[in-house]
Amino acid sequence: MKTYKLLAIAVIILAASCTNNSKDKKSQLNDLIKQRDEINVAINKLKAEMEKSGDSSTSGNIKNIAFTEVAPVHFDHFIEVLAKVDADQSINVNPRMSGSVTQILVKEGDKVSAGQVLATLDDQVIKNSMNELQTQLDFVTNIYNKQKALWDQKIGSEVQYLTAKNNKEAMEKKMATIKEQWDMTKIKSPINGTVDNVAIKIGQMAMPGMPCINVVNLSGVKVKAEVAESYISKIKQGDEVVLKFPDLSKQITATVSYTSSVVNNATRSFTVECRITGSDASALRPNMLAQMQINDYSGINAITAPINVVQSGAEGAYVYTVVSENGKNVVKKNNVVKGISYNGVVELTSGLTAGEKLITAGFQDLNPGDEVKF
Repeated sequence: MKTYKLLAIAVIILAASCTNNSKDKKSQLNDLIKQRDEINVAINKLKAEMEKSGDSSTSGNIKNIAFTEVAPVHFDHFIEVLAKVDADQSINVNPRMSGSVTQILVKEGDKVSAGQVLATLDDQVIKNSMNELQTQLDFVTNIYNKQKALWDQKIGSEVQYLTAKNNKEAMEKKMATIKEQWDMTKIKSPINGTVDNVAIKIGQMAMPGMPCINVVNLSGVKVKAEVAESYISKIKQGDEVVLKFPDLSKQITATVSYTSSVVNNATRSFTVECRITGSDASALRPNMLAQMQINDYSGINAITAPINVVQSGAEGAYVYTVVSENGKNVVKKNNVVKGISYNGVVELTSGLTAGEKLITAGFQDLNPGDEVKF
């Protein structure tokens, strides 16, 4: 009889709560959840009293659950962004002057060294000018030598000697200039590396700024990513990074080698780089896509739980655990505070301690005080 009265009172309370138009919906919901929890506690208390008195009407209501014992773990959180591979030295070599290509001295895959000539432009006009200039240089040099010999013997005027000397030095400077121009008809590699692409053909016109031959040095590469500015205070040099390359089925652990100090005004992001060297670098190619996972938080001896077992109520987040009372396994409600989550796991900063039995299966229909078995 006492049970029926309590239930009737609960129904009246629920009905009154539903018809109270003075409260907004959120307040009504919170009140109903709180009342539901109080009713469940009362019901479980009555069930326990009935069992003590020998009433077997509550038998068969024991629910099956599964649990895991809580233990401190190392918890890592990663920021995941799309990245790409970039060579430390990837140069599009272009000519320093305009001209028609007369020779291509390398092909894709060739190893080249800094200063090596890769291709040449038509230099016939410059060669003709050099020959003409050489004739003039020989003449003024001969005049200078004769004037110097006379001057050394104190014969002739100083003006004649200085004029001959000036003509010779001026012609030598012109020769040096035209030799520099002739050298500009040679397309040279600025770095040691491998020819990756030859984009010109013999007879084609080439000009400054036009990519002709690509030379790549893969002794060191870097993986670059653009990260949202909201993470700028969380990422720093030395942070651990996991790099995944789907096309290679390869994973590399590295560290952040560089973070830009300026936020891109258009994308609201900043650059993060990881430098890769050695055998790991040799397998990578410029512009290859990668997934960059940056470790921005690590918790030592963290208490964690699968994110799906953490429920929400009027008083906030909570989980269910199993405790032993009077020789029975019953449900206990633990109010918890959630931290950050990653990969289906959330860190709980309070409310759960090591050694407790966290219910991980069958928790959906449980109430505090329910008897369970496992």
